[in-house]
Amino acid sequence: KGNSENEQFSSVKFLPGGKLGFAISSEKGLLRSENGGATWVPNKAPLPQNPRIFIAAKAQISIVGDSFIAVAAGPYALALSEDRATSWTLAKLPEQANNPNKIINRVYFATKKHGWVSFLQGDSLETADGGKTWTPFTLPGDPFFQDASNGWAISSTDLFKTTNGGLNWSAPLRLGDSSHHSLHSMAAFKDQAYIVGGAEGTGESFIACLNPELSKGSEGKIVPLDFEMPADGFASIQILNENGDVVQDLIPSQR
Repeated sequence: KGNSENEQFSSVKFLPGGKLGFAISSEKGLLRSENGGATWVPNKAPLPQNPRIFIAAKAQISIVGDSFIAVAAGPYALALSEDRATSWTLAKLPEQANNPNKIINRVYFATKKHGWVSFLQGDSLETADGGKTWTPFTLPGDPFFQDASNGWAISSTDLFKTTNGGLNWSAPLRLGDSSHHSLHSMAAFKDQAYIVGGAEGTGESFIACLNPELSKGSEGKIVPLDFEMPADGFASIQILNENGDVVQDLIPSQR
C-alpha cells in the first residue's frame, strides 16, 4: 500500500524461491521485499536514475537466475545488477538523436548476456553482450524467452514461437481478437504455455493454455478465469511449480 493516493506501482518480480522480490514505486524508486511480498522497503542501493511510472509500460524489471536483475531506471536508461540489486551499472543504450522522449515499455533478458528492450514508440533493441552494445531488432510482439534460443512473442491477438533466438518466428497463432480477447501476458513452464488476456475494464478475463509445440492450424484452449477479488481491489496472477515457488508473474499486482 502506498503512502499517498498518487503513488503507483509497476513490475512486481520475484527471484526463484518466491521470497526475494522487487517492484517499482513512482515515489520511492525500486522497492525490495525479503518475505514474499508481505512487506516492502526501498532497496538499499538506489537505482542510478529514478524510474518513472507509465500506465502503458508493461514490465520494467527482468530477472535471470537467482542474482541478475535488469531494471528500467528512467525513460531511456537501463540499470543492471549481478548481485541481487546490491550494486548497479548503467547499460549503454544507443544515442536517441531522433527521439528525445523515447520511453522503455518492456525489459526482458533470457540470459545475463542476451536481452531486449522495447519502447512505447514501437521499436526494440537487442543485446548479446550484457548491455555493452545494442542493435535494432524487429519483434512481432512482446518477448518471453525460456532460454537464449526458445521463446515466444505475443501481440494483442497472436502468439509467435522461435527456436533460434528470434531470428525466425512461426506463423501467427490467433488466440485473441481486437475487442474482448486481447492478449496481455504469458509464461511457459516445462511443456505448457499460458497466456492471459481479456478486455480491460469489463472483467472478461481468460487464460489460454496450449502446448508450446506450435504448428500451423493448431489451436489453444481458452479456459475461463474465475477468482474472488480481494476487498482492496488488487489482484495478481502467478505460475507456481510443484513446490509452490513462483515461476513467473503473469500479471503483477494491479487494481
